[in-house]
Amino acid sequence: MKYTKLLGILFTLTLVNTAQAVKNPIDIDFYAGRLAYENLYSELTKQPGAFISPLSNRDMSEIVELGRRNLKWLDHLNQFRRSPLRFTSKETQGASPIDQPKKYGPKTIFPDFENLKATLPIELYKVLFTKFELPNSLPTSDKAYIHWGRQINRLYQTSVRWLTLSRWLPWYKQNRQNDIRGYYFLSQYENLESKLKNWASLEGHEKQILSPLLINLCESGNSSWSRCPREFKNSQSNVKSFFNRHIQKAKRAYDINFKLNVKRMDLSWNHSNLASLPFREPKTKAIKDFLKINIEDEWRLHDWKLTLNFSTSASVRAIFKPNVTPNVNGLGGNIITMNSLNSLDDYNTQWTIRHEFGHVLGFPDCYVEFYDEHQQLMINYQIDVNNLMCSRRGRLLITHLEELKRVYQQE
Repeated sequence: MKYTKLLGILFTLTLVNTAQAVKNPIDIDFYAGRLAYENLYSELTKQPGAFISPLSNRDMSEIVELGRRNLKWLDHLNQFRRSPLRFTSKETQGASPIDQPKKYGPKTIFPDFENLKATLPIELYKVLFTKFELPNSLPTSDKAYIHWGRQINRLYQTSVRWLTLSRWLPWYKQNRQNDIRGYYFLSQYENLESKLKNWASLEGHEKQILSPLLINLCESGNSSWSRCPREFKNSQSNVKSFFNRHIQKAKRAYDINFKLNVKRMDLSWNHSNLASLPFREPKTKAIKDFLKINIEDEWRLHDWKLTLNFSTSASVRAIFKPNVTPNVNGLGGNIITMNSLNSLDDYNTQWTIRHEFGHVLGFPDCYVEFYDEHQQLMINYQIDVNNLMCSRRGRLLITHLEELKRVYQQE
């Protein structure tokens, strides 16, 4: 789902030529749907030793096998039910707010697995931790099954994600420059200027709060971020000056997550409250209805709305292919690629087309993921869980409309 931000950084990796700029190895947000993680699993199985976790050198195959059996049982049960069971829905979409980031790696995955084994109801344990034939009905209530099934599924997906991303730790370590939490929290800090001016007399506990935020302010948007702790240490006599040196760069690094830096020439919006964009006529009415209903339903706010004008010659189009991660070919791109195996009635599919259309208009993703070498964990968060381009819980906001007006509306 994520539109890759090119860092232009060269890494020495065994599978990548050193003269080639390395891109983000996967393109999905943390809470992507089942098929996205099924694709990751499928790719993992092609690699020798794929389930041995880098860094810890521990085998995660038991966790992955549990997750696979959990999904297999779900599919099996649904063959015998009128109302299918689901682990995800619009109401249960996960999120990683900026103040509660998702942290994961072997240090969290294995303890979570041991805790799961110790607390899983015995009726479910007997089914999921054996290789016996799967039962046709549940030994527990639907509610209890869904509760535990979701936990297992999230642990499975987290493990598959770690096993995939951890092969690219140099990239994710460098991606720390996209961490904007220092700017975000400092911009809301009460009486910050006074505290920075009087740093020497500041109480120790407040210094402990502010110091990592100030270091991160230096790291934001900075390819040389690793020098920031030393620079901060050497600036203790004038912390305000340190702040002033980095605040504007950090602000730009934050703003880029929400700004339109491209302008489509085929989008029209004059002085009315109606914008329109030509869109390639789909091959079937079902797909046309899916596009029109979801995109036009999302991209409207107050008395403003955007409509799709279908034609056989429009540049913007949606194509459907099996086993692909949904994407757009660049910010302001013309081709939305969707996974044809996903049902058009599924919430994740409907959210995805609404989100990907934002990339067509030029909006970037606004979620962050990087590897913290000190904690030995991946850090993942969504800058604003209410924002359509950040989170599956998000929607179109007034800030989107303001950006669209700034870029697209003719004066």
